[in-house]
Amino acid sequence: MKNIHILKKLYRKRSRSMRTFALIAIAGLFLGIGLTVRQAFVDYAQTHEQARKEAQRLSRLLALHVNDQIATTDLLLQQAAHRHYLANFLHVNLTHDIRQDFKQWLNQRKTIEALVLINEHGKTEIASNRPEAKNWINYHQSFQRFAPFVALQKEGAPPLYVLRYHSKEAQPFYGMILARRINKPDGTFGGIVLAALNTREMMHYFDSITTRSLAYMDVILHHQESIFTGMDYARLWQGRTALHTIQPTAHTIEIDSEKIIIGQQELAPFSLNVYVAIKEDDYLNHFWRERFKEVTFVVIFLIVGISVSLIVFAMASQVTRVEQSEKSAILASQAKSEFLANMSHELRTPLNAIIGFSEMMNGGYFGPLNARQKERMADITLCGNHLLQLINDILEFSKGEAGRLDLVEEKVSINEIFDETVRIMNEKIKSKGIKIIVDVAPKLPLLFADKRKITQILINLLSNAVKFTQPTGTITLSARIESNHDMVIEVSDTGIGIANEDIPIALAVFGQVHRSQNQEGTGLGLPLCRMFTELHGGVFTLISALGVGTTIRMQFPSARIVLHDSEKLETQLLSFPPNISTRYQQ
Repeated sequence: MKNIHILKKLYRKRSRSMRTFALIAIAGLFLGIGLTVRQAFVDYAQTHEQARKEAQRLSRLLALHVNDQIATTDLLLQQAAHRHYLANFLHVNLTHDIRQDFKQWLNQRKTIEALVLINEHGKTEIASNRPEAKNWINYHQSFQRFAPFVALQKEGAPPLYVLRYHSKEAQPFYGMILARRINKPDGTFGGIVLAALNTREMMHYFDSITTRSLAYMDVILHHQESIFTGMDYARLWQGRTALHTIQPTAHTIEIDSEKIIIGQQELAPFSLNVYVAIKEDDYLNHFWRERFKEVTFVVIFLIVGISVSLIVFAMASQVTRVEQSEKSAILASQAKSEFLANMSHELRTPLNAIIGFSEMMNGGYFGPLNARQKERMADITLCGNHLLQLINDILEFSKGEAGRLDLVEEKVSINEIFDETVRIMNEKIKSKGIKIIVDVAPKLPLLFADKRKITQILINLLSNAVKFTQPTGTITLSARIESNHDMVIEVSDTGIGIANEDIPIALAVFGQVHRSQNQEGTGLGLPLCRMFTELHGGVFTLISALGVGTTIRMQFPSARIVLHDSEKLETQLLSFPPNISTRYQQ
């Protein structure tokens, strides 16, 4: 107390200046952090804007290149369609000329893999392809159900049709097909001319214009189908169904939990959209490296500043905490003492009266009783005494927690305690139709223990067994001597059991597992039994499984077994029920 008074004086003199210093230090600390964070946000916004501009620039360059490839190829298709038109108009055969044109164009344009002319009946008239793409399509099939053939023969359809192509050969060919309508001299449908474009060249071009390792490109058809589906980077477009909402400016979307910066350009004449994606992490790597240095400095500065401030505040408020703790402890102790004293007085007084009146009636003070009435009065007295003992046990539980609980030890017969316990619980056992088995080893020695506490343990355990065992169930009380000469007492039942995860709750103070089943109890029974067992130097074990039953095992050390000189300790092994799978020992 003297040290506390000295600390109070120091606190009164220095607390104000210490608190002021701490507040100024914290304010400066957070001001510096705030400025650093603000600058980080500015730099992040600028870096992110650069990434958007880069994505949009790449999409424009790629769109120009794709437009050039498609437009150039379409001019060749228009030339082939025009030759076929002239052949029909002049009634001459230009098949040889068109075939030579196809071969010449394949030599000149490396992006073209194959050229095909299909008549109005869906039959192949002229076809030419590179050697590596000789099997890209079956020329002998009928093309009447081919998508471009169906679409282009409709009146008013766009003259050029674009679709994705995916080969299934050993060396796959990924690309797009351009299809143009051929008109007869009378304006009716005269067939189509196809060109298969290899898109690998587009990818090479994209790789040449970007310096980003995590930048990707794709060409999406008007119906949201990717030209490059099947390539390694096509996984980036798994969420492409939402890409049609993107405006012709760079945007940020999230795909597979990754932020992607998207640049987009529309090629309206060909119903295509060109997309370029840059992973935000790749573009922001340099930004994060710089921020890591700043964050490291801020964290160190923050730790030092907060540590100093905490020490200052701790010194300034130490006396207040000590005083509050003192007051709380005193109030708690007073409340506990008053509660226990009031409960003891309020419950013991009527119980003593009940016990006294039952003893007077049993003794014939108010007149003679028949044998059955005497037996019931004896039971009332016995139960009243037991309830009085329970009240005392609540007080003893608090004493046990404080280490002030004493044992009144004597030589105890387990047989006698079993008989007394069963007699107390007999009415409840009969009312539920439960079968009870008492199995005590022959010549079981005495136990040096507190008889009242051992009795209370068994009454509590037997009461729980009756409570949670269904009618026609079985309860077994047993006592044996193990191979290590320890005495083992068990209370087993075939009741509802306890789940493995609920066993610690059942053994906790005021813990109740089956509250939902409206079972009475305070949750003190098992903790008190374990306390009394451990007070005797024993081990309390709960073994249970849902729907199987529960076994409570109390193992008392051999030092507490009392033998006569003429007796020998008979060892009887105790085995657990085979259907019990859950064990908990604390």
